[in-house]
Amino acid sequence: MAQIRSKQIKDFLSTVNWAETSDFEIANTSDIAQFVAGEISAVNSASTTAISSLQSALDAEILATNSDVSRIDGALNAEIAATNSEVIRIDGNVSAEASTRLANDNTLQSNIDAENARIDAILLASDADKDTFVEVVALINSVDLENDDALAAVILNLNAEIDSTNSDVTRMDNATAAEIAATNSDVSRIDAAHGVEVAATNSEITRIDGELSAEITATNSEVSRIDGELSAEITATNSEVTSIDVRLGSVSGDLVETVDSIESALSVEISGTNSEVIRIDGSVSTEKLRAETAEGVNSAAVVTEKDRALAAELVLTNALAAEVSATNSEVTRLDGEDTAMKGRLVTLEASIMEDDQVAVETFAGAGFTYTLANAVQENQAALVDAFVNGHRLSVTSVTGASVVLANPGYTVDSADEVIFVYQY
Repeated sequence: MAQIRSKQIKDFLSTVNWAETSDFEIANTSDIAQFVAGEISAVNSASTTAISSLQSALDAEILATNSDVSRIDGALNAEIAATNSEVIRIDGNVSAEASTRLANDNTLQSNIDAENARIDAILLASDADKDTFVEVVALINSVDLENDDALAAVILNLNAEIDSTNSDVTRMDNATAAEIAATNSDVSRIDAAHGVEVAATNSEITRIDGELSAEITATNSEVSRIDGELSAEITATNSEVTSIDVRLGSVSGDLVETVDSIESALSVEISGTNSEVIRIDGSVSTEKLRAETAEGVNSAAVVTEKDRALAAELVLTNALAAEVSATNSEVTRLDGEDTAMKGRLVTLEASIMEDDQVAVETFAGAGFTYTLANAVQENQAALVDAFVNGHRLSVTSVTGASVVLANPGYTVDSADEVIFVYQY
C-alpha cells in the first residue's frame, strides 16, 4: 500500500507544470532551479546584449567626434595659414606701393622745384624796365613760350600719376575689403559647423545616457521581479510542506513510514531549494554589481568625452579669436598707411596747385582799388605785379581778391589800362 502511495505521489509530482503552479501544487526543486536559471540566463543575455550595443554605439560616437574635431582643426589651420599668406602678400604690395609712391614723390618734387624756378624767373623778368604795355606783354609771352610745353607736360604727368595712385588706393581698399569679408565668412562658417558638431555630440551623449539609465532600470526591475517570485515560491513550498505534515500526522503504520520517507525527501528537497536560492541570490547580486560597474565605466567615458569636447571647443574658440584679432590689427595698420598716403597726396596736390596758379587780368582804369577774380595767395603783395599803361606801380596792400595800388601822383581813370599779373 505504501509503495502504491509513493508511486502515486511521484507520478503526481512529475505531471505538474512548475512554471505555472497553483496554491495546491508542490514545486520540484530541480524544476524550480531550472526555471529560475532560465530566467536569469535570459536576463543576463538581454543585459549583456544591450550593454554591448550601447558600448559599441558610444565607441563609434567617440571615434566620429574625434574625427570631426580633427577635421575642424585641419580646416582651421589651413584657413589660418591661407589668411597669413594673404596678409603677407598684401603687406608686400603695400610696401612696394609705398616705395613706388616715395620715388614718384621725389620726382614730382624735383619737377615742382624746376617749375618754381621758372615761375620765379617770370616774376623777376617782369621787373625789367619796359616803357609800354606792348613791351610787357611781349616779354611775358616770350617767357611763357619757353616754358609752356614743359609746364603742360609736368601737369599731364602729375594728373596721370594722381589717377594711377587713386586707382592703386582703390584697388588696395577693394582687396582689403574682400579679404576681410572672406575671412569673416570663413570664421562664421567654422563657428556654425562647430556649433552643429557640439550640439550633435551633446545630443548623442544625452541619448546614450538615457538608454543606459533605461537599461539599468529595466535590469533592476527584472531582478526585483525574480526575487519576488523566488520569495513567493519558497513561501508556497513551506506552506505546502506544513499542510502535508498536518494531514499526515494521524496516519500510522506503513503509511507513516512512507510519509516519513517522503518528509525526509522533502526536507532534503527544501534544503537543496534553499541552497539553490542562495546561489541564485549570489548570481543576482553579481549581475547587479556588474551592471552598476558597467554604468560607472560608461558614465566615466561620457564625462571624459564631454571634457574632451569642451577642451577642443575652447581651443577652437581661442584660435578663432586670435585669428580675428590679428586680422583686425592688420586691417587697422593698412587703413593707417592708406590714410597717411592720401594725406601726402592731398598736401602735394595743394602745393603744386598753389605754385602753378598764375593769372593775368586787365581792367579799365578806376582809381587805385581793384577786385581780382581770385584771392591772392596768402595775401602777399609781393606776389602781385601791377602795370598802368605799361608802367609798373607798387602794390600797397592785398586782402583776399582786393588789391590797393600806391598813388603814382596822377589820376588813373577809364582812359588808362591797368594790368595785374598775380599768383593765387
